[in-house]
Amino acid sequence: MGKAGESLCERNRKKNEGQGARPPVRSIPPTKALPCRPEGQCGVYFRHMHQSYTGPPPIGFVLASAVVLLLAGIVCAIFFNSWVRLIIDHELVLRPGSMTFEWWARPPVRPFIKVYVYNVTNADDFLNNGSKPILDELGPYVYS
Repeated sequence: MGKAGESLCERNRKKNEGQGARPPVRSIPPTKALPCRPEGQCGVYFRHMHQSYTGPPPIGFVLASAVVLLLAGIVCAIFFNSWVRLIIDHELVLRPGSMTFEWWARPPVRPFIKVYVYNVTNADDFLNNGSKPILDELGPYVYS
């Protein structure tokens, strides 16, 4: 545990100074250690984490980016519907060699439809008196 009365922060500082501990991964000068927190834990300031920070981007770059994004948004808002309609119209035209023509000539799924038709045999009583309809099932009519 360490000597009596010695805090965790003090032990860590001694380790960083090289007193009996293996050297840290990056050598940190003892002057860069932050003071102890109230809980007794040490926070160490790693210099390498902040070396690549150069400050905020120049205001010209921010303004140019904002203008480009604004113009791109306006262009998309104006022309989006016409672009989508143009692409759909181009793809839906039945012309030899197009994908839609191949699907139309040889459907990828064989269609199979059953249709049932119901005939109301007591239509006058149903419409005028509100009686229960009597239905006659016709079908199935099959399309394949």
